[in-house]
Amino acid sequence: MISEFSPEGEMCVGVPSAAERTVSSTLRRNAVILCMVLFGVLFSWLVVERTDRKMRDDLLYQTRLGVQTIDLDQVRALSGADADVEKEEYHSLRRRLSAFREAADCRYVYLMQRRPVRDNPGATEVVFLVEAQNDGIETSPPSQPGDVYEEEYITEEFAALFDGGAPFVEGPVEDEWGIWVSALVPMVDHRTGKLLAVLGVDYDAKLWRWTVVSSSLLPVSLMLVLLLICIALFVLSRPVDPMPRPVLKRLLPTMAVALLLLTSAAVLLLWRTYSDNLDERLNSLHASISAEFHLDLKNELSLMESSIASLAEAPRLQWALFAGDADALFSDWLSMFARLRREYGVRSFSFANE
Repeated sequence: MISEFSPEGEMCVGVPSAAERTVSSTLRRNAVILCMVLFGVLFSWLVVERTDRKMRDDLLYQTRLGVQTIDLDQVRALSGADADVEKEEYHSLRRRLSAFREAADCRYVYLMQRRPVRDNPGATEVVFLVEAQNDGIETSPPSQPGDVYEEEYITEEFAALFDGGAPFVEGPVEDEWGIWVSALVPMVDHRTGKLLAVLGVDYDAKLWRWTVVSSSLLPVSLMLVLLLICIALFVLSRPVDPMPRPVLKRLLPTMAVALLLLTSAAVLLLWRTYSDNLDERLNSLHASISAEFHLDLKNELSLMESSIASLAEAPRLQWALFAGDADALFSDWLSMFARLRREYGVRSFSFANE
C-alpha cells in the first residue's frame, strides 16, 4: 500500500502497490480455478453415481422379468435334496436359468430357499435349489441342490427378504466365490402367499465397476475438456501488461470457436442422454406394469381354477348336477356368485352337465 502526506502534514491512504495487486489477483485466480476443479470432480462423481444407480435399476428390472419366466410348479417340485438332480423339473429350471444367464450376461443365476435345519429344529439355513453358471469361466461345478449358503455371507437385507422384504440389489459383497453385485427377487406362491424361493443374479464386481466407468467416460471426458479450456482461457486472458500479445490474439478466436463447439456438443449430449433415459424409463415402466398385470391376472385365474376344481368335488353339487335340480343349484350357489361378482367382476356363473 502506498501512503502519501498532504501539504498540511496529514497522511493520505493511496492505492495498493503493484505487488499487492498482483498477489490479490493471483489469489482470486487460484480460487476460481479451484472452484472449477471442484466442480469437475463433483460432476464426475455425480455422473458415475447416476450410472451405477441406473445399472442397478436395470439389473433389478431384468431379474424381476426373469421371475416371470419361471414355472412355480417346477419350483414346488424341488426339495433342496440330492434327489432333485434326478427330476425333470430340476433340469428344466437349470436350462431356463442358463438361458436367462446368457441373456443377462452375468456370472451366476440361482434359486435359493430357506428351510429348518434338520438337526436343529429352532434354526434355519439357506440352501441352493438350482444354479446356472458361466461354464466357460468357472473351473468348479455349480452348487448342487441342498448346498448350504454360509450364514456369514448373508447380509441383513438378504435375510429380511425371506421374511417379506422387498427385492433389491446389493454389493459389492464378498463370499467364498468372489466379490459380487447381486440382484435378489423373491418368488411368492400365489396360492398360499408364502415365499417359495429367491432368484439371485450375480455380476463380478470388477466387471461391474469397469462397466460403470466406461459408461461414464464420454460425459466426464467432455466435461473435463470443457473445464480445461475454460481454465486455459481464464489464465491466458489475465492482464499481465498493457502491450498486446499477438499469439494470444491469434489463439483466442480459435479457442472461442472450440469452446462454443464443445459447449454445444455437451448440451446436445446431455439432452440426448436425458431423452434416452426418459424413453427407457417409460418403456421399462410400461413393461413392468404389463408384466405385473399379466402375472396378477394369471394368479387370479389360477386361484379361481383351483377354487372351482375343489368346489366341483362337493357331493351336494355332484348330486344336484346328476339330478338336474336347478333350484338346488341356484339356492346353494347364489351367495357364491354374488361374492365372485363383487370381488372378481364375474358376470355369469353357470353349471353344465354333459
